[in-house]
Amino acid sequence: MTRGLAGVVIISALAALILGMIALHATSPLLYNPSFDGSTPAHTNPAGLEKIGNDQAGRLLPLMSDLLDSPGTIMVNIRYGDLDLAQRDLEEFSESARSFDTLVVNLEMSESEIEEFRRMNRQNLDIMTELLNSTSRMDELRTLEVRFRDSNDPQALTSITYEGESLRKKVRELLTDYESQREPMIQTGEDLELDTTEYQESHRIFEEIVRNIDEEQDTRTRELQTIAIPVADPFHITMRVSPSVVRYHDTLVISGFLSGPDTSGSEIELFVDSQRETSVVTDPSGSFSYKMRIESVSPGGHTVFSTFKGSTFSDIHSFTVETLPTTLTLTAPSAVKGGYSISGSLMAPDRPVSGAGVDLILDGRIFRKIVTGNDGNYQAVISLPEGDHDIRAVFTPLTLPLTPSESESRHIVVTPEDVPMTAPRLYSLLFGAIAIVVSSGGAYYYLKRRPGSLYPHPFTEFHSTNGQVSSPPEDQVTVTEPPKPPLEIRAGQTLEKYLQEDNARDAARLLFLFLRAEIAARLGLRHEGSITAREMVNSSKGRAFFSPLRTFTQIYEKVRYDRAIAGQEEKERMGSAFSATTGDLGGDEH
Repeated sequence: MTRGLAGVVIISALAALILGMIALHATSPLLYNPSFDGSTPAHTNPAGLEKIGNDQAGRLLPLMSDLLDSPGTIMVNIRYGDLDLAQRDLEEFSESARSFDTLVVNLEMSESEIEEFRRMNRQNLDIMTELLNSTSRMDELRTLEVRFRDSNDPQALTSITYEGESLRKKVRELLTDYESQREPMIQTGEDLELDTTEYQESHRIFEEIVRNIDEEQDTRTRELQTIAIPVADPFHITMRVSPSVVRYHDTLVISGFLSGPDTSGSEIELFVDSQRETSVVTDPSGSFSYKMRIESVSPGGHTVFSTFKGSTFSDIHSFTVETLPTTLTLTAPSAVKGGYSISGSLMAPDRPVSGAGVDLILDGRIFRKIVTGNDGNYQAVISLPEGDHDIRAVFTPLTLPLTPSESESRHIVVTPEDVPMTAPRLYSLLFGAIAIVVSSGGAYYYLKRRPGSLYPHPFTEFHSTNGQVSSPPEDQVTVTEPPKPPLEIRAGQTLEKYLQEDNARDAARLLFLFLRAEIAARLGLRHEGSITAREMVNSSKGRAFFSPLRTFTQIYEKVRYDRAIAGQEEKERMGSAFSATTGDLGGDEH
């Protein structure tokens, strides 16, 4: 009993000492000495920001030079048909563009010529992505064309010809968009004394790629008319698209008529930009109609055609998506329980922008991302440290046909009295007293209950008096948990649930949560529930699964924060990136 009582006294004294030290600093925690430019993993000393900013400014021009050279490198590989290498170059271009975006925000250059360069570079990245996707599909069409020619399948060849025509139109429009940025990008580079030779060469290569696609498609069309002459088709599709010009949140109506014998209840497949959009069923008269809401549709021209039974094709129609300007507001932060209330709205210009990601920039750094509601409004409660702060909101549209925008900056002074406390001092003392009593009681109960000798190891053999080995007593048998299934089985089960989930955002979340749990456990990351997708990627640098994880994260953020409704191809890309990540994750394990 004496040893037990001594243990209780020691534990109680230590608990009281720790709680007392916490109470001394609870009201005004000091992270930094004013004369020390140190930092913690979660904070940065404001006194050191100027020094950091100078270092970042030195990185700006070399990074801009790399961004001017990147499109040319990608297009050289596309021209020579090395699409895998082009994909890797595109991923590096995307990573550099993301670093540049962050640097511009941190250096507060949103009103400068650098910001205009950042915006045009982001558009170039989108153009390169679409160009690679289109040329990859063209490469697939060449393989399919050979196969269908060997099997003498005129219907399939007709489908390939139509899709090739749609892709040709899309690539031409991409070239037009790319050319529109040529002069301002070159002018900005020359003003900053950067070498723009590679960027100018990229425009010549782009034109060459478009010419090659034109020649290939012309040849395909001629050969289809002479070699693959389809049999007489009793069916015919007429179609129209209205209106020809649409904007964000407009409704595009695709309607038509199927003529022929017994057309009631026939399934018509609709294709937008060569990708299957949906299927509709004709009414008793053979008419069909589909309403397409314009949300995550890139600005510019798009093509539409329809098919019946894979053999009857409509004419190719087109529509144009115009870019709308946006207005982003931010109300003055107000003190509430738990921190400060932040709210605002995103409009374009008289219609709300729903489900869009808005970045909060606190003191020149990205602080938090908030998603707007159906009414275009956003709201959050944030905690701010003591001191002077400037906060603003920034919207980057990515795949939405909208212009970027940012709110006015709001200044707020947080005094020591304004810093929210987790509990009043009286409650803290009461909690400390309860903690001491509970810990003391627990320690006393443990010491009193503890036997004189240690329990044997769970795998220690027990010997009876006659020397025979016997089983341990029932109350000392250790029950081990059943082993977890192998990683590939658990990943396969998660992927199966993903494919069954209809909601694109919820489906993407399933894969993200699985990867986060596995990678956090593998790398020993703390606070798993608060780890973002980008933090997960940054923590995985140097690992075998870094590259596929980065690809997965790009698709995931696009779907989760920018309302990019994943079609079948997008869903397959996300699933493939997930499978590649888990495959490399398993290899990294050994």
